[in-house]
Amino acid sequence: MDDFALVCAKALGFFGGEYIIQFLVVGLLFIPCPKRKLWVLRYVLCAAAVLAAGKYLPVPEPWYYIVFFMIFTAMNAVIYKYNCVQVLFVSICMYCLQHFASDVSYAAVYFVMAKSGDMSMFRLYFFFMPAIYALTMTAAWFTVIKKIKAEPEFRFNNTLLVFVACAFLLMAALLTYYVRNAIWNMYILSALMIIAALFTVLVVTVAFMNVKTASLEEENVILTQLLNKDKQHYEQTKLSNEKIQIKYHDLKKMQNDGIVNYQQLSDINADKEILLCTYFTGNTALDVVLSEKALMCEHLGIRFICVADGSAVDFMKPWHIYSFMFNAIENCIESVRQRSDRREVEVSVVRKGDMCLIKTCNYTDVEKLELCGGVPCTTKKNKQEHGFGVKSMKNVVELYGGNIRFYVEDHNFVMIALIPIPGSMAASA
Repeated sequence: MDDFALVCAKALGFFGGEYIIQFLVVGLLFIPCPKRKLWVLRYVLCAAAVLAAGKYLPVPEPWYYIVFFMIFTAMNAVIYKYNCVQVLFVSICMYCLQHFASDVSYAAVYFVMAKSGDMSMFRLYFFFMPAIYALTMTAAWFTVIKKIKAEPEFRFNNTLLVFVACAFLLMAALLTYYVRNAIWNMYILSALMIIAALFTVLVVTVAFMNVKTASLEEENVILTQLLNKDKQHYEQTKLSNEKIQIKYHDLKKMQNDGIVNYQQLSDINADKEILLCTYFTGNTALDVVLSEKALMCEHLGIRFICVADGSAVDFMKPWHIYSFMFNAIENCIESVRQRSDRREVEVSVVRKGDMCLIKTCNYTDVEKLELCGGVPCTTKKNKQEHGFGVKSMKNVVELYGGNIRFYVEDHNFVMIALIPIPGSMAASA
């Protein structure tokens, strides 16, 4: 090792060592993660403690890498608002990035040394390493960090996989250390470093697939529960409407026969408001949900404007119709109920050729709509527990091969769903 390389190595050693400096630099990428109170002070104190440990704690290689991985994991637990498994996962991600960039840097310099036959070319490592770390961190920002930010309270489908990933990475660190000290062929070393780097990419990819699968499964369970709840609600509301209509029909028949039942007349007057808000579109499920929401708007003093052709949704299952329309109209009502003006909800269910078009519209103060995964981002504080209504709507539309779109135009929040009507039904229209 020439003088330049020795100076660089000593400089890194003064600050705790190359591995520790690299890990701290990679750790800065994860600042967007949910943090505990006074996190800046926590970070500064922890970083100072780690640097001091790196300089004064006598840990022999290769156990040095494992011990300080555990120290960094403890540091992350102090800084980030995660449980122990989540902290371990974040630490694995940091270790993967550090290990990847380090292995690629060594692979590059070993290849140059093999090509040139000049061992003094190792000095290039101290130029390659910062450049490769910069590229790695830039790529990680748009991949790893983006995924972690999208799952602020990420869970795992299989917790054991996190610990397995941790074991694999620690094993990879040990093997990398022994390979570097046992093999002197620079071409073989370069190839092995690249293999080790790709291995770390594979480990973190498997770990992220575990997070994504768990999130999707949990979301699907919630959406299924909501749909089942909507189905039960539909059946109960349908039964109530049928009872009122039967009561009204029987009373009309008795009046036509010259019989006046004052008790029933008193009862039906109590239901008069419900009858006035009852819709007859030709589709029972659509009638139920429109009547229910029209009555709600009547109680809240919201103008309910509706044009609906029940035959346009005859191809859909009743509880899907109810669930979709319930959530769509509920969102409109929720948006305007606190307003003092423009308290209107517009609903349209019509047939356009071989397509069913469902549209809702209400006034909003929002000028630009922020979307998350194709649906409006929830404005509620706990984002993990809200926003399932629009996701449920999207699922119902996609189940029938349709598309749904949300947008704001001239301060009107608009939802449009286009669903293809099956061939035989469209042809008979």
